[in-house]
Amino acid sequence: MIISYIKFLFNSSNQHGVHSPFIYNFVTKGLYSKVKFKLKYNKTEQLIFKITNYFSFNSVLVIGNSTKNIVSLISETNSSSEIITGNDFTALNSKLKHKKLDFIFINHLNSILDFETLLNSIHNDSVVVINTPHNSTIWEQIKNHNATTVTVDCFYIGVVFFRREQAKQHFKIRV
Repeated sequence: MIISYIKFLFNSSNQHGVHSPFIYNFVTKGLYSKVKFKLKYNKTEQLIFKITNYFSFNSVLVIGNSTKNIVSLISETNSSSEIITGNDFTALNSKLKHKKLDFIFINHLNSILDFETLLNSIHNDSVVVINTPHNSTIWEQIKNHNATTVTVDCFYIGVVFFRREQAKQHFKIRV
């Protein structure tokens, strides 16, 4: 993991290496925002707090085990959000029928098929966050997927956007 992180640092940039106005604003006003945390959060939780604070999400899906803190953070920043939780992608399909989600947090992906099951529930402005993208090869498949237009790799999390008006790009941002 240390070697992966060193490689990431060597190949990543900060906001000055970003030429997309949308991503530049996301990085400078979202990921780099100076938020004072009341509690001690790990890096992933801090980033989720900043992302959900930057965007206003109405409908949220949190998938995976050990996500209680993530759900609490999202509730704190988007108190009026409808939050759906679950552990099994297949079981969630019935809960998500005809529902469009603004934000999806995935604690762990087993296959690209898990990601693809969610595509019926996204819209142009949906944001998907993958926890620890460097722990599997699925992150590369997501980056190259036809539905994905922009990804932001922050090492601890991978952020996926589906904005049709934007050219396909991949960013590695130090946070």
